[in-house]
Amino acid sequence: MRRSRPVVEVDQILARWAAPRRGSIAYRAYFAQRMRAWRARNPDHNKTLKARKQDRVRRARLRVQLKSEVFAVLGGECECCGEQELAFLCVDHRNGGGNHHRAKVGASYRLYYWLRRQIIARGLKQVQRDFRLLCANCNLALAFHLTCPHRRKHNGA
Repeated sequence: MRRSRPVVEVDQILARWAAPRRGSIAYRAYFAQRMRAWRARNPDHNKTLKARKQDRVRRARLRVQLKSEVFAVLGGECECCGEQELAFLCVDHRNGGGNHHRAKVGASYRLYYWLRRQIIARGLKQVQRDFRLLCANCNLALAFHLTCPHRRKHNGA
């Protein structure tokens, strides 16, 4: 024997099918009315969205603060050319192996968290032996040409 669907479910399906299609002029009013009803049933949703946005902004601020603190502890400027703009500076692995290390530790801010823990645990001198600050230009020049143009100028090459 075949069971029939409940009448309520069928009525809901038929109402959904009869609803205006996206892109039609009537759809805007229909959608606005549905959103008003949904917001009335879920009053806390907007609060959670606002809290999530505030948390995202707070975490972004903390990441920028962490980066500036780690860079300040490591010297605050490019060791080669003296560039001090935070947006241009990056951490260089003195002995190479940066790709392997970033794969293990994590890139970007995970590396900064790791560096902060290492500075606290091992001391600044130990960390400075393995890492240094370079601007993006000097870092890429070292990666591709094995020497920085600033050093070549100073050495007269």
